[in-house]
Amino acid sequence: MNEIVLMSDPAVAAIPVVECGERLVDVRKEDPAGAFAYLRESVVEQLRYAQDRLPTDRRLLVVEGYRPLAPTHVP
Repeated sequence: MNEIVLMSDPAVAAIPVVECGERLVDVRKEDPAGAFAYLRESVVEQLRYAQDRLPTDRRLLVVEGYRPLAPTHVP
């Protein structure tokens, strides 16, 4: 289970996106290194909850988080 699956993976891209209306949160301010991602508010809350339970020498890294309704293709 060492495989990392990205949002751009065709298997993920094939899953239909349905707008749920929940607010998107820009989490750039959450990362002192300046990385960014847009996540649903409830996802941010769940990630904070999980992070709070990790050992202090471990931290979650959000690499991708937002997938637009319309598919985008990068050549």
